[in-house]
Amino acid sequence: MKRLYLVRGLSGSGKSTVARALAVSVRGGEAIEADEFFVGEDGIYVFDGSRLPEAHQDCLSRAQDLMEMPGIKLVAVANTFSQRWEMEPYIHLADKLGWTVTAIECTGDHGNVHDVPENAIQRMRDRWESVQSFVSDDR
Repeated sequence: MKRLYLVRGLSGSGKSTVARALAVSVRGGEAIEADEFFVGEDGIYVFDGSRLPEAHQDCLSRAQDLMEMPGIKLVAVANTFSQRWEMEPYIHLADKLGWTVTAIECTGDHGNVHDVPENAIQRMRDRWESVQSFVSDDR
């Protein structure tokens, strides 16, 4: 069975750590996140909010590339995914390719490595939609 994990949560909740742990738990597992788009060749993270749609499209494209590769059995995408519409392209992709979707919600508070301002985290918290309302593990 091929499985796509959508690992969601606020900044600093442990999404990246969970996604990486899932990826290493299975031969043929990979973890990706939209934030990788903002890491330059020098390894330095520089966020540019005006390029966020481009970063999300890049992440979806990389997910699709991985899901179409022979030997890949698990892809874990770490992203805030605060609302259903943000997850829908991944859910549709998994349906199209015959992958099972599982959403995991991270609720830890480990501090965020990208210095996201508290008011931005609060805005995410205010628009949060429960994962149980729209993703089934029975695909």
